[in-house]
Amino acid sequence: MNPEFAGRFRTVAQTALRIAAGLAYFSHGAQKLLGSEALVQRAGAPSS
Repeated sequence: MNPEFAGRFRTVAQTALRIAAGLAYFSHGAQKLLGSEALVQRAGAPSS
């Protein structure tokens, strides 16, 4: 593996991980802010 490719791959991999982590934190924050029941009802699932 040449160093230029390794550097570019590392940058792309880190960016993808940051995006995935950001989406996970956003989802978690939305659940805490809106309550998990509100999200389930908006998704169309029957409430219990």
